[in-house]
Amino acid sequence: MGKKARFLLQGSVLLVLLLLLPPGFAGAQPVECVERVVCGKKLYLVRVDATDPRVQVFPVLAQGRTGRAESLASMAGRAGAVAAVNGTFFNAYSDLTSWGALADAGRVYRLGSGSGALSLGPGGLVEVARPDSHVEGRIDGKDDWKHWWYAWDVNCNFEDPEAIVVFTPQFGQEMRAPTAATVVVRNGVVVGVGSGPCPVPEDGYVIGFGPAAAGKYLDRFYPGARVEWWPVWEEKGGGKLNWAGRTVVQGGPLLLKDGEVALDEELDGLCREPKFSCPGSWSFIGSDSEGRLVLGSVLGAASLWDMARVLQQAGLKDAVCLDGNASCGLWYRGRYLVAPGRELSNCVAVRLADPWVGVYVEGSELASDARPFVWGGRTLVPVRPLARAAGWQVDWDGQKVTLRSGGRTVTLTPGSPEALVDGRSVGLDVPAALVPPGRLFVPLRFVAESLGFAVEWQEGKVELRRAGA
Repeated sequence: MGKKARFLLQGSVLLVLLLLLPPGFAGAQPVECVERVVCGKKLYLVRVDATDPRVQVFPVLAQGRTGRAESLASMAGRAGAVAAVNGTFFNAYSDLTSWGALADAGRVYRLGSGSGALSLGPGGLVEVARPDSHVEGRIDGKDDWKHWWYAWDVNCNFEDPEAIVVFTPQFGQEMRAPTAATVVVRNGVVVGVGSGPCPVPEDGYVIGFGPAAAGKYLDRFYPGARVEWWPVWEEKGGGKLNWAGRTVVQGGPLLLKDGEVALDEELDGLCREPKFSCPGSWSFIGSDSEGRLVLGSVLGAASLWDMARVLQQAGLKDAVCLDGNASCGLWYRGRYLVAPGRELSNCVAVRLADPWVGVYVEGSELASDARPFVWGGRTLVPVRPLARAAGWQVDWDGQKVTLRSGGRTVTLTPGSPEALVDGRSVGLDVPAALVPPGRLFVPLRFVAESLGFAVEWQEGKVELRRAGA
């Protein structure tokens, strides 16, 4: 074969491969890094197309636990990251507890209060706010006061007698308080009620009560009770935030919101924390005017106001300050661009993966122009193609979707941590989601099993069949 013929053949093969890629993927670079000098300050910007289903953005805990320390390079390596930036502020000289909330697609590692936070949802939807957060839960699926409970925080010791804390398997410190009473839950069921520190089961969690809180709420829990909980996010001084099932990173001050400098001395605690008044290098996470997620570091900023103006001039729309100075670090494609001066308690990682899942209904592959994908370990599927293939009736009123089949009914609201199954409220691991440009995706297994279908998972493939078929 001549040189020209080989060239034409190679070109034809490349064209075929490009045509086989999903729309918009040909030549796409979902993660890229640029180095710039803005207002005399050097900065690195890692731009991430979070709408690309290959992109996964998530917090990484040092050694997989709270209250531990690990190098940024090691955490990035464990996560298989293309890029990673240092995470939240933490008690670097004591118990290594992180200051703000951390959640990975709805799995909560820590909660926090008041400082700036970025939330990332399915389809790359980015929001920033100053949220307060706490836990709410219920017992035996009932919503009345006698079956309701709450907690202050997740994976954090509190000495206050009124405190209630949820300790999950990611808790990596010594459990000190609150432990006047402890409730051990495995697979959603109470298996023990006692007192004092106790091991956290890998398939559950421990609810710890201060002495005053135990006197008010402990008698609601008993062996065999079904228990569930979820985080509640509220804008500081405002209403509830629809952040269920999302990835959340709560750093320090809120630098930018909607393109404007958003720093507030009182709300951001700039007067109370001396470290915020020190010039130096700081990391950040945010989004730009083109809708991309952006993470990176600003080197040698004179102040946080200086940093906010630099990021504003660099084209960012929203930005939250992450830890800085000795903690400031940025890892990109196998090497440090900015090397931290110490080990860290957590980081934010970006990984490229193959999220595509083949969905088959009664042996036939689901036909849809929007492909199913995995978010938070759950398969999300476009609702109308799924309903059409399974023979379900679907109704969308602009706020919630209702699916009906064989006398059963499931109602889901995008972003809500709960669904209605035959009128009964049920908790969700991952909620339904509106994904740009406006497609509604629903959690496949939950919906299918609620409507009488059996779900079988194989690597890269999900099969739905009518139960008993």
